[in-house]
Amino acid sequence: MKTDIEQNRAVPEGEWDNFDVTSIDRTTVDANVRRVYGPIQLRDFALEDEDSAGGRRKNKAPSIYVVDDDPSLTELYTDILEATGYQVEVFNDRAKALEALKTDESRPDLLIMDYLGHDLPAERFIQGCLSVQPALPILIASGISQFDERFVPIDAIRFIEKPFSIESFQEEVSAALAA
Repeated sequence: MKTDIEQNRAVPEGEWDNFDVTSIDRTTVDANVRRVYGPIQLRDFALEDEDSAGGRRKNKAPSIYVVDDDPSLTELYTDILEATGYQVEVFNDRAKALEALKTDESRPDLLIMDYLGHDLPAERFIQGCLSVQPALPILIASGISQFDERFVPIDAIRFIEKPFSIESFQEEVSAALAA
C-alpha cells in the first residue's frame, strides 16, 4: 500500500497505474518521487549491442536536455527520466540551454521543452537548436493545446499536453528517441 498525500489515505497498488502526477501540488511532495507517486513501472532503456567478441555490452544511456522555466517541473521530469535510466541535464532558461548545446561536445539525444514562459520564444529556440543539431528530436510538453492559437505547429516535433501520466510521458520520450 502507498499513501495518497492529497487525500491522506492508503491506496491499493492497482490504483497507482493511472495516477496523474501533474495534478499533485509539488510543494507537498517528498523528495523521493517513487515513494510519493507509487511504483513507477520503470523499463530498462539501456541499449545493448554486440561487442567485437560477440558478447553483449551496454551502451551509454540516452542523454536528454530538459528545458522548462518551472523548476518543480524540471525536477519532476528529472526524477522520472533518471529513474528510467536516462542521463538528464536541466535548464530553466532557454538561452542557457542553447548555449550549452552550442558548446557541449556531447550532444543530447532528445530535447524536452515547454512552449510558453520564457524570454526567448519557442520558435526561435527551436530554430537555434536545430541549426546546431539538425537531427535533434524535440518533445514539447505544454499546458496549452497544440490547437491553441498561440501554438505554431512545427514539423517533426512531438507534443504532449499537460497534464499527463508518467506512462504517457515515458511513451512519448521513447517514441521521440526512436524517431
